[in-house]
Amino acid sequence: MAKKEKKKTPISFLYVIIIAMLAVYAVQMIFPTNLGKVYDKSEETAAAVTVTVTDGKTAGKSYTTDSRDQIHSFGDWTDKQTMRNRSLADGITAEALDQIEYNFAIKAVDGTYSSIVIDERGFVHVGAELYKISGDTEAFLAELEAQLESWEE
Repeated sequence: MAKKEKKKTPISFLYVIIIAMLAVYAVQMIFPTNLGKVYDKSEETAAAVTVTVTDGKTAGKSYTTDSRDQIHSFGDWTDKQTMRNRSLADGITAEALDQIEYNFAIKAVDGTYSSIVIDERGFVHVGAELYKISGDTEAFLAELEAQLESWEE
């Protein structure tokens, strides 16, 4: 009986795969996305938005709005906030229990909910995706607080 020989994958195929992966990585780093891309998916059908600010141990302040104008105005603000796609491993930290998080619960008109979490390090958690806010994180969080405070007026 003749022994079956295993067909070897050519090395050039490996090079093509590596080049494709590097190209995808480069495109993600060169062209940032914006927070509005993530928020707009929920904004279109949003009936109410509730944001709970927590520090991991105690529930902090909550902000709620069901005003279409305020939801749309917040969407306009998010369209101006740039961020970059990151690896999920970047969001892991030992201080996760103590960090401040802004937990968005967006209720749609059909009663379903979607969520977005923004932490104090500038990471935006959306399902199985992780983004990092570009630029000054402290300035971004100050603007976020100002946007949320305007919901109470």
